[in-house]
Amino acid sequence: MDRSEQVINTPFFARQLWWLGALISLFLAFQVKFFHIKQSFDEAADLAVQQIETKVNTFELALAGFANFLAVAGDIDDPEIRTYVQGIRKLYPDLYKFEIARRIEHAERSRFEQAMVEKGYPDFLIHGFDYDDKRLLTQVDTEQGYYSIRFVEPYTEETGDVLGLVLPVPQTSS
Repeated sequence: MDRSEQVINTPFFARQLWWLGALISLFLAFQVKFFHIKQSFDEAADLAVQQIETKVNTFELALAGFANFLAVAGDIDDPEIRTYVQGIRKLYPDLYKFEIARRIEHAERSRFEQAMVEKGYPDFLIHGFDYDDKRLLTQVDTEQGYYSIRFVEPYTEETGDVLGLVLPVPQTSS
């Protein structure tokens, strides 16, 4: 028997081979399991992204339809707008709320607030919010005019505070 046969036949070498084979098998099993878990995760993530994209596209379509409705409807009253929005919200209940803002010049503020009161919003005032506290109404006065929310649906006690809220005036590019 030559020297290389002696080394292979030793019990120490045989035990090491047995342990090495077991470790390699365990490593391969972990690799296969990891691959399956990663593949399952990737498939679930792809499905979630696809569902989110589909929802976003659907909501954008619904909102574009709302904007087009307002553009072609002309001078339409709030109850008719509300009926249209309620129909959209039945189809897409995840759409939280719809709002319409209007540009009001500073000189028109009093007339606009009075017109909104006459439309059935008795506490309507152009205002801001104190976002640092408990959403308390704040006074707003600017000579530049206002973009004020003049319609909200659903109109509830919670969303009613949004009526009259002044949005930031868009900056015109020069």
